[in-house]
Amino acid sequence: MVAMVAMGDLDRILFSHWNLAPGDPAWAVNLARMASGLLPPLAILSLVALIVLGSRRWRLLGLEIVLAMVITWLLAYAINGLWPQPRPFSLGSRP
Repeated sequence: MVAMVAMGDLDRILFSHWNLAPGDPAWAVNLARMASGLLPPLAILSLVALIVLGSRRWRLLGLEIVLAMVITWLLAYAINGLWPQPRPFSLGSRP
């Protein structure tokens, strides 16, 4: 039998597993900060380089990736507008 989990419950479960707790080691906190600050700009720069410098095949792939990202963002924005849910951190949840 499959257990049904409400989205709010799922948010709280994932929040507790994917976020650092206050007692976690400093190296893990520093690694998470570095990754969240460095990886998104690096990914965007890589995508731009792919589109600008790549062969025709790679440029098309890069444009498909951008299109997929835009569609995903628009869908997430629309769903959030139709069904707003408070984020776990705003409810006082702790990892």
